[in-house]
Amino acid sequence: MRSYHTAVLIAAIGAGACALDVLDSGPLGPEVTQIAISPPTRSLDTAEWSVADLTGLFSDGGGTYTHGVCGVEAVIHTSVSGDATLNLPGSSGGCAGPRRMSVNLGGTHGTRSAWFMNVRQVRQLTPGNTRMQDLRIYVSGLKACEWVEFNAVTGGQVLVTAGTDGLERNTWIAESVGSHSAGCYRAVKGKYSWDGIVRSVPFRVSITER
Repeated sequence: MRSYHTAVLIAAIGAGACALDVLDSGPLGPEVTQIAISPPTRSLDTAEWSVADLTGLFSDGGGTYTHGVCGVEAVIHTSVSGDATLNLPGSSGGCAGPRRMSVNLGGTHGTRSAWFMNVRQVRQLTPGNTRMQDLRIYVSGLKACEWVEFNAVTGGQVLVTAGTDGLERNTWIAESVGSHSAGCYRAVKGKYSWDGIVRSVPFRVSITER
């Protein structure tokens, strides 16, 4: 049986999208890049993500999400998109269980597992600079809300801030601002469909290049 994640990807490809740029609407707009395994021609740097435990998005309590540890896939696509992606495919990688994070959708949807995030074009944002942009958080097992999206339509993009740490490694922080407004979306016949409800989803993630 196909997994829910595989079904989402196949549906998008069937709608005419590229496997590695599914439902991509343009610069810094909605995205699902690099859900599939990247081809060997792409250069990747590994990363680690820290998820602040806010009311909208929170971790599983297992600490930093580090690439290659407990099945975590956290990379920065250096040669093409410059995107930073976090993928939690559900494998444990030799640990007691797979890593998870959760998103609180409120209302009848409640709290759900989140499995994929993409902060777009972080490589193009140099230390000391900030940018407002769209962002998606992909949700597991909920057809009515396949992803949570921050954009101008729902009332709020996210703030991305670039910097460096004490080891001179590149860092980026992506966070909701203002009213933390986002919306539940799903793909219907190759088009985006928003349920029309503005949801408050406070979140903050930190990305460090390893």
